[in-house]
Formats: sequence, structure tokens, C-alpha cells
Amino acid sequence: MIRQPAARPDRSQSELHVVLGAHGAVGSALVRALLARGTPVRAVVRDAGRPLPEGVERVICDARDAAGLSAACVGAAVVHHAVNVPYPEWDAVMLPVTRAAIRAAAAAGAVLTLPGNVYGYGPLPPDGVADDHPLAATTRKGRLRNALEAELWAAHQAGQVSVVVARMPDFYGPGVRHKGAAMLFDTLRAGKPAAWIGGPDLHHQFIYIDDAAQALIALAETPDTHGRAWHVAGPPALTVRAFVGLAAEAAGAPARIRVLPGWAVKALGLFSPMLREVGEMLYLWQAPQIVLQADFQARFPGFAFTPHAQGTAYTVAWWQAQADGGRDAAAA
Repeated sequence: MIRQPAARPDRSQSELHVVLGAHGAVGSALVRALLARGTPVRAVVRDAGRPLPEGVERVICDARDAAGLSAACVGAAVVHHAVNVPYPEWDAVMLPVTRAAIRAAAAAGAVLTLPGNVYGYGPLPPDGVADDHPLAATTRKGRLRNALEAELWAAHQAGQVSVVVARMPDFYGPGVRHKGAAMLFDTLRAGKPAAWIGGPDLHHQFIYIDDAAQALIALAETPDTHGRAWHVAGPPALTVRAFVGLAAEAAGAPARIRVLPGWAVKALGLFSPMLREVGEMLYLWQAPQIVLQADFQARFPGFAFTPHAQGTAYTVAWWQAQADGGRDAAAA
């Protein structure tokens, strides 16, 4: 359902964007994109020791601290809720941060964005889902994602804050350091087989992280998009084998895939809290994962996604730079 946006003043792209979780994958990509076009950007982070690019205003704050976060967002035109934590921490962190972000954005009179995912739908039909597909989560993490969005929509409908959500598939690119990305890109870079959970010949969607950031900024600065979730899916779906082939070509390595069976992930989950959480989400890798983005393409017809051949080349180069002792992407 398309919700009517709350009344908010139109915002110039020159006004301040505040990025929560600016050391994370989406957060660091937002910082890069905003700096590249000269937009003032304030980064809210927990770790004072990690670098940020020159020209970024830094605020040290635990995003669960509602009062502290509201102070950090004073003067913002847009607040990007890009906080993410490892799966085992979701229950303790994500809902308090979302509530604090709503309060902070509302106090500033700012637009609030959220990079979402497809967890809230439950298993997807093989021909894909449109933006208005029913939310029918079958997992604890899927239900939590729906609960986060429910808080956002309630605040939007109450006129407290103008909200827009972009639901996206798997991220890859500079700064995307999670274990799945490492098992694909870093192992290929090292000349080893890429590891994947599930069928390598199933169609899957991937979005380059910088495209995800650009889409969030575009949605934030387009008032008639607010009040609903948009699918931002990247280039057309391709098989995992084809995607690995592009990454392997960029790495100058054989396109080999080591399939990790679901039973092995669940068995290892007996000893690893992270893999235990991954085990709940195995359906994401055991069937095609396709979301349809006709609405976004119609609203932003000139938006150009990075082709996977180019994105995988950039990503392999980034992983190689890390292996060579390169700086974190957020400081690049």
C-alpha cells in the first residue's frame, strides 16, 4: 500500500545528511556518495579509533541513546538509519536504534531512510515479488525486520517524520566485509574456490553497495517517494555461477564454487552463534531470490546501476587492497 507522505518542507541537496552507522557497509557508501557531490555529511559512529574521510563531521554516539542521537542529528535534512550489527545482536540492538532514529529525525524535522531487505516476505515465489507483496515472514529475523518497519510507518502516518525505505537484495562492493562476501570475493582473490550456500545455478540478485547508497539519497530527496517501501534490486538477476564467473575473471582465478550444504551450516551452528542465525535463513539461498523494481525504474528512469562485470572488478580490487594492507573503505 502506498502511504501518503507526512507534510515536510522540500529539501535542497546541499543540506546536511546524517549517517548513522557510518563505519558500516551502507553507511560508508553513503558517506562516499555524499562527499563526492559536496553535500555536508555528519557521521555518527561508536568507534572513535576508526578513520573517516577528510571533510566528514564525526559524532561519537551509541545510536541506542535516544537523547544523544537527537543531539547528533540537530540541523539534519536527512537521517540515514544505516546501523547494522551481526545477526546475534539484532534482538538487542535494532529495535532500540530504530526508535531512537525516529525520535532524532522527528526532532530535526528530517527525512528518515532505512536500507531494508527481503526477510520480511518469507520465501519468495520463483517469478519474483512486486513492492506490494504481502509481508509473511517465517523467521524470527524476518519478523523483526517487519517490526522495525511497522514502527517507521506508524511514525510517518502520525506525521512525526517522513520515512522512505529501500528493500534491496545482497550487497557487495567496497566495505562489505561480512563472511558471505569474504567467502566469495576474498577466496577467489586468493585463488581458492568461492564458497556458497545453496544451489549455484539458481538465479539471485546482487546490488553494488554504492548504487544502494545513491538510491537511498535519491529517495530521500524526492518527497513524493516518501511513505512507502521501494524495491531497489540492481541489474537483472543472474545465476550465482555466472556472478562467480565474473568475479573470478576479475581476480584472474578459476571460476570454482564450493557448495556448503544446509545440513553443514546447521551442524556448525551448534558451535557458532553466527552460523546458528544463518541456519534460520537458509531458504534465501535454496530458491531463486528475485524482487521486481518496476516502480523504482519508472520513478527514476535515468538511474544507472553498475554492471556486475564492473562491480565485481571493483570489489576484487578492494579485497586485494585489504590484503595488501590498504585503508578501510570509509577512509579511502
